[in-house]
Amino acid sequence: MALWQVDERFRLLVDSAKGYAIYMLDAEGRIATWSAEAERIKGYRAEEIIGKSFHTFFTPEDIQGGVPEQMLRTAREEGEARYEGWRVRKDGSRFCVEGVIHGHTGRKRCPQWLFEGGARRHRPQAGRGGAAPE
Repeated sequence: MALWQVDERFRLLVDSAKGYAIYMLDAEGRIATWSAEAERIKGYRAEEIIGKSFHTFFTPEDIQGGVPEQMLRTAREEGEARYEGWRVRKDGSRFCVEGVIHGHTGRKRCPQWLFEGGARRHRPQAGRGGAAPE
């Protein structure tokens, strides 16, 4: 099978996965690929988000706490980083995800795959930092 056929089959697999935002990050955490389901879940079109940092999806509190950098470091050092937490869509709404970043141990320049699932829309609760499911 030719390499282009493998690539095409993989693209079909990624695009058919429902309920999961699957995309690839470069070694610095910039979005390198984008799937149709990632667009549906997060609200960004590929041309808007490719090349941007995946920090874009984190809450200000997580960014300030260094969560994105820690996740990339863990994926690089241990081969993967599993997490559960709040993310932010293009429209500003927050949603809870479970996800995993698959990295390449010891290879700092290799891309990493990110899989996020279990996304549910949440609306902010007045007077609290959290959110309630819709």
